[in-house]
Amino acid sequence: SRPGRKRPSPGKGPRARLRRASTRTPSALEPRKRPRQERARATVEAILEAAAELIADEGYAAMTTNKVAARAGVSIGSLYQYFPNKQALLVALLEDHLSGLRPVIERSLEVMADPGVPVAETLRRLFVGLLDLHRHANPRLQRALGEEVPHPPHLRERHRRREAEYTARVAEILRTRPDVHVQDPEVAAHVQVQATSALTRWLAHEARPGLDREAYIREAVRLLATPLQPPS
Repeated sequence: SRPGRKRPSPGKGPRARLRRASTRTPSALEPRKRPRQERARATVEAILEAAAELIADEGYAAMTTNKVAARAGVSIGSLYQYFPNKQALLVALLEDHLSGLRPVIERSLEVMADPGVPVAETLRRLFVGLLDLHRHANPRLQRALGEEVPHPPHLRERHRRREAEYTARVAEILRTRPDVHVQDPEVAAHVQVQATSALTRWLAHEARPGLDREAYIREAVRLLATPLQPPS
């Protein structure tokens, strides 16, 4: 190493702080109180919007509660009334993101369970719905929340349970639809859920600008729907 340059002490620095944040108990990561009045709700909304902008612009590691308060136009004391630390802000943003996914997936599962709608069409609608959700969100924030910031264990576990729930429901749909023939509905459902999730994230956040996303959706639907059809 170069003379005079100090190495960071173990347990210090941005990476260490992120690791510590991910191991905090849920109570330390949750809002201190819920806003009840309209003015309080507007304050919390401004704080979360400012946090989202800072994460998108500067990254999670560079975000501080002081920066969030300044951008939101509130005092640091007002921020701490609702969020005990920056990690609690992150959890609130992650929960908002996961909450936005649920109605899209619920609607898609309802359509998939309808035998009057072709399987390929149900898959196409799911892809389109998820991409529309990402398209209307801040793409830099979505990328940061998905890849750059630590997800606390209780949120990871919540996501795992929800994903398992969706997979089980898809398996039941595949098992009961008269126009679907698969040897193992559980395996087929797992492939469907994981493939849809991975391709949607890639199309939304990593695909190059100008890419024909419709072409990728058509090909994904063809690949995922064909094995579910009865042999000719």
